[in-house]
Amino acid sequence: MEHLIILALSTLVIFFLMFLVWVKTKEISFIFGLLIVFLFTILGGWIITIDLIFDNICSKYGFNYYYLFDKMFPVSLDGDYLMAIVFYSLFVIFIELAILVFAAKKNPGVGLKFSPYFFSHWRLIFFVIFFSFSSFFIMRDFLIEAISSGTSAYFLTRYSTDRIPFYTIHQIFIRMALFPLAVGIAVYLSGKKGKYFLGGSGHLIFWSYAVISSVIVAYAALLGNRNELVGAAIIGFLFYIVNAKKISKIGFLTAFIGVIAAVGVIGIIRGSNPSSYLASMKLGTLVNGLASILTTNEIFAAHLSMYGSLHYGIPLVYGYSFISLASSIVPSDLWPDRPQNIYWHYFNHINAVPGQGYVIHHATGWYLNFGLIGIVAGAVLIGWLWAECFNSRALIKGGRYFIYNVFAVLAPTLFISALPTLMRGGLESYKAVALEHFLFPILIVVFSIKQIKGSNLKLSGNSPKNI
Repeated sequence: MEHLIILALSTLVIFFLMFLVWVKTKEISFIFGLLIVFLFTILGGWIITIDLIFDNICSKYGFNYYYLFDKMFPVSLDGDYLMAIVFYSLFVIFIELAILVFAAKKNPGVGLKFSPYFFSHWRLIFFVIFFSFSSFFIMRDFLIEAISSGTSAYFLTRYSTDRIPFYTIHQIFIRMALFPLAVGIAVYLSGKKGKYFLGGSGHLIFWSYAVISSVIVAYAALLGNRNELVGAAIIGFLFYIVNAKKISKIGFLTAFIGVIAAVGVIGIIRGSNPSSYLASMKLGTLVNGLASILTTNEIFAAHLSMYGSLHYGIPLVYGYSFISLASSIVPSDLWPDRPQNIYWHYFNHINAVPGQGYVIHHATGWYLNFGLIGIVAGAVLIGWLWAECFNSRALIKGGRYFIYNVFAVLAPTLFISALPTLMRGGLESYKAVALEHFLFPILIVVFSIKQIKGSNLKLSGNSPKNI
């Protein structure tokens, strides 16, 4: 019962601090992001604890994570699990405290010296097509094999990465297509009165986005790439809230529910025969997809890693992850035996069943490097980075600060889109965050903006044409 008491107390503190963050910043994206952190860190503890006390009562409501106990390790309501809950709670609490300390008060919005940048939808569409095709070029033979053999493309590609050349490059390319695409759609929906970015309109742009989005989402669905779609959805919805001066609440909510349902459907069908995908597209499947998001096993796999580390007494590595992070700059094809990341240190000590994919929680990664001090340090680092991304938007200037301004406009949204990646990986995941969630999307957006003589485009007259 002490596990429930600690969970209840920590949850109350977490939501109270969440409220204080809102009071200080008036920024809804902080609440959304902190709920993501809570989802991957604390929610699984609630469900597992209730299940263990009340004889798997949650199985009646669609939860089906129990196979993880067989493939990883069984969980008991013992002292190790209690300590895991405490460590996770401290991790979330220190993220919130860091935000409260470092985040500025309510963002004053666009400064008087800033004029919105004009966005070239056609340039961005070119980049999206290029990177989508590049990703497909890498994966084409495996997709053809999956379709011709009736094998799940998800299982064929995801669990056969050792025989797929340039698989990591494919993952980067698909994000380089999806993330900027989400920004472009948000700008288009913001109309000609966007706060930061605005662009042309018209039926041709609309149908171009509609067709390209449908194709790339179908492609990602065939591969089972839910995480990339979730990241793109976060970027699209949150940046639309930031950029649009007027939001259709009903339309926004409808689209939000629809995207969540679609992501859930992908999780349901990605293990089946590709030829059966269209037959599965029924109203009931969408409803089940929406329900599956609420019962996803994503909230358990990473959560269990802290208990496994404590229960098996996995030794600390004292900063080894920084060596792994630095060495990851060199491609594995050039350095096959480069230092492995903290995930493998964890995996090799828990007697896990080979062939099953696992993840490690970010807090666990810090713990395995530096113990409790690492958990606090990792949480403060996340809170500080997040707060600085938020603060940067208030420092937007005109003229020669163009690239910085694009970063400042997008940074808070991009950071939140990176939270699922960050929560499901050790310190080494910062490389993916820096490159795939920040550098590449920002560069593509920079090249998709119409600049005139290095300063903001003044839109006192008609919008530029043929862009």
